[in-house]
Amino acid sequence: MAETAKKVKTATKRRKSRKVVKDVVFDISEISTAINQIQIKDGKVGIIFQGRDTEYFYNYTENLSEFVKEIEKFVKEQHLSLGKKFNELVRNGTLSQIV
Repeated sequence: MAETAKKVKTATKRRKSRKVVKDVVFDISEISTAINQIQIKDGKVGIIFQGRDTEYFYNYTENLSEFVKEIEKFVKEQHLSLGKKFNELVRNGTLSQIV
């Protein structure tokens, strides 16, 4: 008896490519008491705080395009405190400061 070998295809997972986020600057000094600007530059998040014009840059570990959408929604609706949101993202590790 001749045995025929069956070819078994293994399923390969498609790698999700991250969307490239263009550099963007959100000037939110009129609607935020703590933050002057939020910059998305070279895949990094920059935050310039009011008063001292202190600037910090962060790596963002999740989908940066979703983060930009959140910021855009805030600018339109002003539905949350951005200072509180950034503190939360730093505490849970989503934003890690670049020193």
